[in-house]
Amino acid sequence: MIRIVEKRDCCGCTACMSVCPAGCISMKADEEGFLYPEVDTGSCIGCGLCEKVCPVLNAGGPRKPLLSLAFRTEDAGLLERSASGGAFPEIARRILERGGVVFGSRFDDRHQAVHDFAEDAAGLSRFTGSKYLQSRMEDNYRKVRSFLLEGRDVMFTGTPCQVAGLNAFLRKPYDRLLTVDLICHGVPSPAVWGKYLQEEILSAGSRNGMENVQVEEVRFRDKEFSGWKGYDFTIFFSGSGVHGGRRMLRFSEKGKEENLFIRGFLSDLYSRPSCYRCPARCFRSGSDITIGDFWGIERFSTLFDDNRGASAVLANTPKGVDMLSSIEAVKVQMEYADVLGGNRCLEYSVSLPPERDMFFKDLSDANVHERIRECLRIKGNRKS
Repeated sequence: MIRIVEKRDCCGCTACMSVCPAGCISMKADEEGFLYPEVDTGSCIGCGLCEKVCPVLNAGGPRKPLLSLAFRTEDAGLLERSASGGAFPEIARRILERGGVVFGSRFDDRHQAVHDFAEDAAGLSRFTGSKYLQSRMEDNYRKVRSFLLEGRDVMFTGTPCQVAGLNAFLRKPYDRLLTVDLICHGVPSPAVWGKYLQEEILSAGSRNGMENVQVEEVRFRDKEFSGWKGYDFTIFFSGSGVHGGRRMLRFSEKGKEENLFIRGFLSDLYSRPSCYRCPARCFRSGSDITIGDFWGIERFSTLFDDNRGASAVLANTPKGVDMLSSIEAVKVQMEYADVLGGNRCLEYSVSLPPERDMFFKDLSDANVHERIRECLRIKGNRKS
């Protein structure tokens, strides 16, 4: 029976819940909003499957990619909508062309991240763009298996720990499954994100004299004003004006420099405990392909030095190499070390900051914007 003694020993992938034949495991959110398995011991039949599929208890071995590419789609519209170079939608389109199914992360009606599947271009568009949140997996591992048993091609995209969980849950390889994981910094607290959004809603209404304010869209990586390297964070609001009628409002900040949620996330103040010693680093997830931003590409190729976006695409298996060779795009073969130089999180976990405990102390009664500012100031003073 799965037992979580230390929260750092659970990545929240849901493999244990998904495999349980007795249905006695459910995922419950803690005070930070992260999901952990909870076992109904009275219903447990003692089969041990939950422990056998846990990617923390059964971590894979380290690997190196077979092929490293700088990648950019030739579709200008797709590039504009993508967070980096459009690798994900280009790979996904190949799966849909075969009559397959693509799994990815989308926003729900509360702008939290949830996994889902798409069978057409309209559905696929919901997965495009970065979401710096850990998506709720729910029953998607079982759905992947069902589609595979039907003989469908399936592409599953997620964080490395989510891909590791899926591979462990399936318990055998499938020729029609393509797994794609992300170059992952870590995942921030859903509770912090929810509280941050609520404070932004109140602030937007107060600043602009609006009532019944709602979030219409969130863009963690908005290219419209500052391009790919700008890391802009944008929220679109709607609300009732003082004279009636609905108004639309756009709020944008430079993510790494101005936006508090992004700054706190990149400072690792509220990452999931398991992210501080990630069990899936060094390609242990078993993924076929790894994708992310190719930071520093301008040092190696002038083709991508225009701030429009460049993806780092790493093929980790022959299946991944075959998929990438089938895609028409701007592709330049690189050394893996060139990718690693701008993406150290491929091999190294983020560090646990001393301010994390302080950040979460009595957070439910605090203003999250003020708490992030306070902890970033303390962290800055500690480094100076």
